[in-house]
Amino acid sequence: MVAAAYRTRDPNLKVQAVQNLGTTGGLKALVAKAIDLAVLGRDLKTDEQAQGLIAFEYGRTPLVLGTSRTDLKSLNLQEIADLFAGRVLHWTDGSPVRLVLRPPNDSDTVLMSAWSPAIKEAMALAHARPGMVLASTDQQSADQLERLPGSLGTTTLAMILAKSRDIRALTINGAAPSDKTYPYYKRMYLALRSSDAGHATRFVDFLRSGEGRAALERLGHLVPQK
Repeated sequence: MVAAAYRTRDPNLKVQAVQNLGTTGGLKALVAKAIDLAVLGRDLKTDEQAQGLIAFEYGRTPLVLGTSRTDLKSLNLQEIADLFAGRVLHWTDGSPVRLVLRPPNDSDTVLMSAWSPAIKEAMALAHARPGMVLASTDQQSADQLERLPGSLGTTTLAMILAKSRDIRALTINGAAPSDKTYPYYKRMYLALRSSDAGHATRFVDFLRSGEGRAALERLGHLVPQK
């Protein structure tokens, strides 16, 4: 949607989204000049900046617990801890809970672990359990959440809206991801080469414009003030 809005300004632009790179893969491809922009779930590290990369935060999107179940609407923090710790292995209808985990050092895991001490402990227990589904990228996580019956794991509201995913974003402790009171957000960054003066820079300028900000907000982002 954002790229489509930009093409009205630059009809010659051709956008090809490379899926399943993740933050690490995206940065490697950016340094290798295989891509022009990389979407990140974190800011650049010092050694990455030393490779001639720059990044800016283009918005925050709700970090949500998603599920393929149509009957599951909400969970509280204790219920989430029990599910990820393995104390609850089945949903109320007897079907298995299928957790979709991100790697231990992934930004989703780090952010979710900060929700409560009980959830931090539960996440460590979940990663120690054998046979767990592990998704390395945002795209893989959304794919698994959409595909697996009884799934539960992290994704973002932006990912669900941008791809019209068949994933339910759960209300947590009474706050829905669409509510202003929802407290769990993931900061999103766009990285490019500092030497780039082509389409990449112009696209960044577009995101900072009123039209670009409006497109991001329609996709579930809170956009930083200028």
